[in-house]
Amino acid sequence: MNIVCRNGHQVPAGSKFCNQCGEPVSIIGSQPVSVVSLTENEVEPLPPGTCLRERYIIQKQLGQGGFGRTYLAEDTGRFREKFVIKEFMPAMRSTAALKKAEELFQREAAILYQLEHPQIPRFWEIFEQEDRVFLVVNYIDGLTYKELLKKRLQQGQCFSEIEILEFFQSLLPVLSYLHHRGVIHRDISLDNIILRTEDRLPVLIDLGGVKLVAIDVNTQLRTGQNPTNVSFTCLGKVGYAPDEQLQFGLVAPQSDLYALAVSALVLMTGKNPQQLLNQHTLQWRWEEELKLSPLLTRTLNQMLAPKPANRFQSADEVLQVLNPIFPTNYSKRHSKQLKTPAAPLSRAAEQQGIPPESFIQPPTGGHDGPAFLKGNWRPIQVPVKFLVPALLIIAGGLVYVLWKYNPILLPQLTPGEFSRVSNLQLRSMREVQNVPPGLFDYGGAPALAPVNSDTMKDAINRAHPEFRLRYTEPPSGNPGSGTGIEMLIKGELTIAQSARTLEDDDYNKAKARGFSLEQVPIAIDGVVFYTHPSLNIPGLSVDQLQAIFRGQVTNWQQVGGPNIPIVPFGLDPKITSALKLLLGSEGDDIGSNVQTVRDFTSAIRKVAETPGGISYGSAPLILNQKTIRSIAIAKTNTKQYVQPFIDNKQVNRQALQDGTYPMTRRFFIVFRRDGSVDEKAGIAYASMLLSKEGQTILEQAGLVPIR
Repeated sequence: MNIVCRNGHQVPAGSKFCNQCGEPVSIIGSQPVSVVSLTENEVEPLPPGTCLRERYIIQKQLGQGGFGRTYLAEDTGRFREKFVIKEFMPAMRSTAALKKAEELFQREAAILYQLEHPQIPRFWEIFEQEDRVFLVVNYIDGLTYKELLKKRLQQGQCFSEIEILEFFQSLLPVLSYLHHRGVIHRDISLDNIILRTEDRLPVLIDLGGVKLVAIDVNTQLRTGQNPTNVSFTCLGKVGYAPDEQLQFGLVAPQSDLYALAVSALVLMTGKNPQQLLNQHTLQWRWEEELKLSPLLTRTLNQMLAPKPANRFQSADEVLQVLNPIFPTNYSKRHSKQLKTPAAPLSRAAEQQGIPPESFIQPPTGGHDGPAFLKGNWRPIQVPVKFLVPALLIIAGGLVYVLWKYNPILLPQLTPGEFSRVSNLQLRSMREVQNVPPGLFDYGGAPALAPVNSDTMKDAINRAHPEFRLRYTEPPSGNPGSGTGIEMLIKGELTIAQSARTLEDDDYNKAKARGFSLEQVPIAIDGVVFYTHPSLNIPGLSVDQLQAIFRGQVTNWQQVGGPNIPIVPFGLDPKITSALKLLLGSEGDDIGSNVQTVRDFTSAIRKVAETPGGISYGSAPLILNQKTIRSIAIAKTNTKQYVQPFIDNKQVNRQALQDGTYPMTRRFFIVFRRDGSVDEKAGIAYASMLLSKEGQTILEQAGLVPIR
């Protein structure tokens, strides 16, 4: 194994800096990692700078447990993306041991590799190098719930009931996903759940299958047994895992639900599981510590039942039972995992004594409207007749005042008329009325990242702390305007952020589901094209850009530049809008030489390392980038180039507003018109962004205010 710098260049022993790129080297040298130096069977940890598989550069050691070590590494083959590398350390280091370990890990890897869920770290590969076995999984940036609880306790606080309901609401679908595929986590605890910084979603880490294989390997090596001769394997943390798992190695979906319930109690009480048990009867006594809602109390007790048969049999059952008290309407967001309200209650719900009407309460009583009016109509007395017009005038005046000064109070706005109705701009987000409480999912175009800045989130939270937003990735594929709108129509999002206008197909899909869509423009953006910083050209016209991305112009010399091949990079035009804006089509005529990248960050990195590279991105994302060079754009068949930035320090606001800069677009907030709480959330969110406070924050982020 070699010592390398951050950029992957091999560094001679004794060097402090890379002689190719000048990057500092944190480790001057190291002994061969296969040398036994710590104990009879343990080898030295990998030092920072070690290169594995000619691509993974070890940054630091994250931890060490009974089955191996964990490292943070950068992948030089994937734009320095961070990964976690797990090194397995068998109890006996021999050729037979390593062979057996790799065989069993490969078996488990075949299962893990098929798991694709946004709240489970993706497993990438397993490999053996210099008699050591390694596994590569995605790195999750965030704090474990154990660390989060420690911070809370330092402030004299614990997790609240509403936070635990959100915790269940986020994690139970993940367990449902695993259990439906025959995978049991086996080791759920606060150590193995991370609150991801990016979207504030809990992520399940360290699936027990890998640890299970590690135990099997060590057991077989010590006893000389074959896998068929080993009776059972125990895995799980004392206090979190149920008795049947710790004593007999028996696991099922009920085992994970038990551990999840224990995790929730620890978060709400701040006490270890052992402190919540009666030491004499070994019965849970957590109700002495907490006073929760009756439904959550019954649910937790059933999840913690001593006998597996008395617990909920699936995560879906728990979801169905808790649905009435979840912070948001869960059944609408995850209809595939829940039975319809008209369906019979699950056995778990029946055991809890929940009446069917707790799920849906149909309208009761009332009269048929026309018949009731006809039967109860009385002639209006003559003096009263003069009062009716006066009352109508007064009512009309009140409606006008509401419309003029508090547009958000109107119960319904006709589709497409949001901006006209709310023509009086509110000064602050706090002035927005009818903001529904709850947790609402949003997603869509990566170009709208400036809309989701920390400054914007903090402002919304200060104005309406009960209104919470959660970013949601698409279940498959890459995020974009198209995928966001698709998820909105399917009920997987409350709000879609889009960099394009709604299309006929979008409206038709919504109509087929019984509702309409509303799009609200909230800002103006410029699509900025950029090249490698060494490329010196005065600018490009729109028709030249079209020819480049259609593959008709392939050398910079054809547009007044040096004799270098053009290498265009772009996002998938089917889900993002910038290329559609440029080409005026669905992207079907995109050139075969255009290399597709996942996101704008990847595009910037590619262009920065490719002399002939060119790509595009939202103005706020490109502003102040040092590794690329933005280029001026002219309208078709002209050379009147307009720069997107002024001195590369601020967006050319005037040019974007008046259309002088030819590549501009509007950003939209899209929501459903279905009379639900989600519609109210969409209206409230759009109103906050359109307030003077919201528009100022968008301008500071590099966008041009819409008003």
